[in-house]
Amino acid sequence: MTVYPSELLTLFDETSAVSLVSHAQNIRDHEEYRDWVYIGQSVAMLLIPSRYKCRLFDKFESLNYTLELASYKRTFIKGNHITFMAVLVHCLESIACNAVRIQAYGLKAPIKLLTKLLTFHSHHPLRSTNNFDIGITENSNVRGLSLLKGKGPRTETFPICSPAANGYGTVRLRTKISQKFEDTHAPGKQTVVTKMYSKIAHVIKSLGSKHPLYKAKSMSVLKHRFEVAKQNFDKIYHKPPKAIQGFRIEATVHATNLTWALELVHDHKLLDSKTYDQRYKLGVLRPSNYVYNVRRLINKVEELKLMKGSSSAKASDEKNKVIADVWQSLGWNKFKWTVTIAPEYAN
Repeated sequence: MTVYPSELLTLFDETSAVSLVSHAQNIRDHEEYRDWVYIGQSVAMLLIPSRYKCRLFDKFESLNYTLELASYKRTFIKGNHITFMAVLVHCLESIACNAVRIQAYGLKAPIKLLTKLLTFHSHHPLRSTNNFDIGITENSNVRGLSLLKGKGPRTETFPICSPAANGYGTVRLRTKISQKFEDTHAPGKQTVVTKMYSKIAHVIKSLGSKHPLYKAKSMSVLKHRFEVAKQNFDKIYHKPPKAIQGFRIEATVHATNLTWALELVHDHKLLDSKTYDQRYKLGVLRPSNYVYNVRRLINKVEELKLMKGSSSAKASDEKNKVIADVWQSLGWNKFKWTVTIAPEYAN
């Protein structure tokens, strides 16, 4: 969501802490924001157009803040520094910056508790680029892992729990909708992306470990990833059955404000699994089969001593695939992986 700097004080309290950031997130967003600078993090990440980076830095220095400007174009400073939201807004307005992008990726909360956000309607000229992720949980009373497989055009499937799940996993669907609003900035036609995925993904995230996103370059990294996978499996094994039951339906909706996003979701039944009946298949992996599948892969890796050897050695593509398979058997697929079950332990 994009707002005027002053509107940050409507969404956040003026005494809300803001960490001036030295890192850039890899969050998918509208093309408009590909070069914007990450300046702060409160409840969400805050970005501004890159042309204001140096001016904002100078303004903070004029207020006796001791900072070091980051050389990377999409980050603000080096090191760590915390200020108040009121100070950040003052600095932004002082340099005539008129736009702040708010990215709240991964932030989840019951909508009924977000009273400020529900009534907040910004008139910022970039409000047409606003989007909201809205979701619910279904099938929460079915014992086992709910897994899905897409059918037909505009669907993608990202397998997990292989090979036991037989190609089922997470489904991503694209649906074209249209609706008119009184605001001319509101998108009339759009393609809504809907994700349907097992709750096991939330369980894995809750364990707090760093999940592998890219190939490892060294065996030391691969060995660490393997050990973390084993630790996570042990924790999942001791979770109550209800923790992994059900699947999430989440729709990314383009709307100028949350109220209209909810209207789109309601009118087009975007969070009703029946809306997509002809576009996916639902399967359930029994807990005992899930446990057997993960243990079998972990035991095979250890039996074949695939993680033995020098930690400083280069990690081969084949061994990267092995670890990808182990994580995938747990229920983790970051859309960057395909089914890679290595032939030496698939049978």
